[in-house]
Amino acid sequence: MSDLAAVEHRIREALARVDAGIDRLPIGGPSAAQTDEIAKLRLLLDAERAARAEAEGQLADFHEAVEAASAEKDDDRLLRQIDAQSLDNQRLRASVASLREELRRLTEALAEGIADPDMINHAMAIELEALRAQRASETTEMADILLELDRIVTAEEPAHA
Repeated sequence: MSDLAAVEHRIREALARVDAGIDRLPIGGPSAAQTDEIAKLRLLLDAERAARAEAEGQLADFHEAVEAASAEKDDDRLLRQIDAQSLDNQRLRASVASLREELRRLTEALAEGIADPDMINHAMAIELEALRAQRASETTEMADILLELDRIVTAEEPAHA
């Protein structure tokens, strides 16, 4: 029985607290001070929303600028590669033109029955230079391919990690 009395006592105290709390509640809605506070909080919320929208716009602009800079960087890299290839192609053209001219002279000399060892050595030196120019061009091309592969692998690594 004493347990029942203790529970009854606790229930009565709880009801008394509820009654006291109800007495403190405003009747008829929020007070003028509360209305003012709600209005101020709504203004602050609207200001925060506007600031967030502005920050999101700035972030979008930043991402666009980063993408543009990245594209510009890629364009610069491609232009450097094109310049290197163009230089290699010029060297190859010059070597091939020299080789053709020397082969023409050598063919003419052989047709006349002149076998000049210096002429043959000179033709061989020009052919060797043409092969070196071709090798330099291939080396540049391979370096470009390796650079591009490295860029692709580096870009994919975080996605797989």
